[in-house]
Amino acid sequence: MEINQLKYFKAVADSGKIVLAAEELFVTPSAISASLASLEKELDTELFVRSGNRLSLNRQGRIFLDYANHILECVSDAKYDLLESMREMNGHLLIGFTATNLWVDLLAAFSKSYPLLQFSTASINVKDIHTAGLNSRFSFLFASEDDPDAKYSSACESITLFEDAPAVMVRKDHPLATLSAVEPEMLLQEHLVLPRINPNTQDKIFAAFRHRDLPLPGISTHFYQVSYALVQNNFAVAITTLRAMNTITKDFAFIPILAPECRWKQKIYWRKKRALSKEEQLFLNFVKNFYDFD
Repeated sequence: MEINQLKYFKAVADSGKIVLAAEELFVTPSAISASLASLEKELDTELFVRSGNRLSLNRQGRIFLDYANHILECVSDAKYDLLESMREMNGHLLIGFTATNLWVDLLAAFSKSYPLLQFSTASINVKDIHTAGLNSRFSFLFASEDDPDAKYSSACESITLFEDAPAVMVRKDHPLATLSAVEPEMLLQEHLVLPRINPNTQDKIFAAFRHRDLPLPGISTHFYQVSYALVQNNFAVAITTLRAMNTITKDFAFIPILAPECRWKQKIYWRKKRALSKEEQLFLNFVKNFYDFD
């Protein structure tokens, strides 16, 4: 039995579909299928009830999921202990993000100011924060206020850095670029694209339509580079957030979507009851100054 088998099993158990699990883990569906078949053969039992392309855990699957989660958490804790030891030796920072694109300007400014200080970044799935976030290997986590659950948040210190809100991104010669705000209804006839963002942020954006009792528009999801290219060529309108205008490009216009009830806070989190290293304190002070936090 291999760790990847457990990761693949957990991803399918969480999503219910092999295709979705493959997209999340950046592997092929055939690799997931082969791994599950090998795992069930080794355990000599089926773990899922299969209905078309939908998989749900059976009784044996639910039992095994508890053990898989425990094993994966132990592996995560082991990685943390090793990385913590390395961090103490060389002052290296590991920084986690649920929406990396919002913080490009901060990271660029910090790297320019402290070129000799080593740091690495990684994206974190919201659902994995409790096992892959600050309780395992990161010095800091950048996330919205409702990305972590209450138990996780209570184990952390945090600072609110700014508010964000839904917006559209268009070329400056697009008709929408002349407006000060866009009604959600106006977007239903547009060809909309959505840069890949975490599910919580996506849900906040879609809330602008739900609050108006509007049907959710058909939106295709792409990597950021593809979304930008589609907007640049006037093939689409991208739905993103207002804060993205500070981190992407000055070539596009960003217009807020008129939905005052859909605003959220972006925060930085770090663990309680743990002294920050001098490098971590330097980074935290830089973040506070960058966002004019008093």
